[in-house]
Amino acid sequence: MIKWAKVLSTSALGTAIAFSSITTSHAAEMKTAKAETTEHVSISQAQAKGIALQDCKGTVTSTEFKQESSVYVITIVTNNLEQRIVEVSASTGKVVKKQEVKLWTQNQVKESVSKQYKGDIQSITFNKETREYTLTVVDGKVEYTLTVDGLTGKVIHENKKELQLMSEQKIKEAIVKQYSGYVY
Repeated sequence: MIKWAKVLSTSALGTAIAFSSITTSHAAEMKTAKAETTEHVSISQAQAKGIALQDCKGTVTSTEFKQESSVYVITIVTNNLEQRIVEVSASTGKVVKKQEVKLWTQNQVKESVSKQYKGDIQSITFNKETREYTLTVVDGKVEYTLTVDGLTGKVIHENKKELQLMSEQKIKEAIVKQYSGYVY
């Protein structure tokens, strides 16, 4: 019985040592991989944004770090409503790639919306951060507030509201109240 206990305890000890060396080996590999990744990143995300903005003036709308290629991907909307995607090397700080994507212009958006909605476009604004247009369209007693994707020109959100129009009598009363005289 004691012999079996010695064999089992020796076996258990061997297994423990094997697991210990596997764990130690794995930890060393992880530490090396982490060190290699850290070595390749010598500029910060903020520095990469600054470099991209020097190359292309505008508003940064997103920043992403791609670890496999060790680059920052910065998306910028210019004052001319062009979207630029600039890749900055995390190790050298140099611009390694630029891509330009034209956003829809206000006129293109108005034309597209006019084909889909009857009525008059009352206002149109552009949000650089979201790259979306917001339009207000009035068609008789209905007011639409539309959100249009600036990259595709598609309506991505619609809010429809019934307008409360004043009767002819109420309009006459308001005019008489404001100005002296009669309304015919």
